[in-house]
Amino acid sequence: MNQANPTTPHLPPRNGEPQANALPGTAGLRPVRVAVIDSGIDTTHPLLAGTQLLHDLAWDTAPAPFGDVCGHGTEVAAIIRTLAPHCQLGSFRVLAPDLSAQPEAIRAAALHAVALGYEILNLSLADGSEGAELLHTQWVAQAVTLGVHVVAAGSNVDARRPQFPAMAPGAIAVVAAEHVVPESTPTALLRLADPPRLAASGMLAPIPDASALKPGAGSDVVQGEAEAEPGDSEACASLATARVTAALALLLGTRGPMPPADATALIFSAATPAEDESGAEAQKCAVA
Repeated sequence: MNQANPTTPHLPPRNGEPQANALPGTAGLRPVRVAVIDSGIDTTHPLLAGTQLLHDLAWDTAPAPFGDVCGHGTEVAAIIRTLAPHCQLGSFRVLAPDLSAQPEAIRAAALHAVALGYEILNLSLADGSEGAELLHTQWVAQAVTLGVHVVAAGSNVDARRPQFPAMAPGAIAVVAAEHVVPESTPTALLRLADPPRLAASGMLAPIPDASALKPGAGSDVVQGEAEAEPGDSEACASLATARVTAALALLLGTRGPMPPADATALIFSAATPAEDESGAEAQKCAVA
């Protein structure tokens, strides 16, 4: 992950006024605003048909002012949109085509989403760079204090490795169930201890027409770890994170706003306890 320029601690978005006429909530569920902090979102994809983004902003250096620069964010958004269609999505692009990002850009995008009134921040990325713990712990604390839920991906290399913002206090850390409990079912939601994490399927299926998604790249956005090979079909924490975000959005859509600690407790209590079988061995994976 590229290091931020220390002289620019507060990076403004490069572009983007809110788009009008955001997708309304489905019948019986309150609309929930979800910020997808990723590589952008391609709303022309069939799985996102009819989706209008609340915001389409960028903090990266890609020449394209809007849209998805590599397909990763579109995959994440498609899972959230399919499983929780009452969500109102916003795109906060921080990842470059090679999945590098400035840690400060992640922080700035997250806090901007908080200021814009988003209830859930989905970060299907992980930062293991020097200084990551302090930087991400600080902004996650700000977000959670303001009642915003943070859902972030753990490592694809070692499911027990501390990654941020996932392991920041107050955030919900997510790993791919296929990495930690190989016999788990595709729809299982598991809870793990030491450290506390949720595990969900990191595969694109089962969602309708998932095969139509274009290949993306790996979710472990860690400096020096290039794990993704487009077209690989193994599970990833990035997609598992999207599934947990959708579950959280369904909870908030049904019950209404609630403090992040309360919602986290409910999600963890609803998950099935499981043993982390990954051990200390490194595991390679990529999104489909």
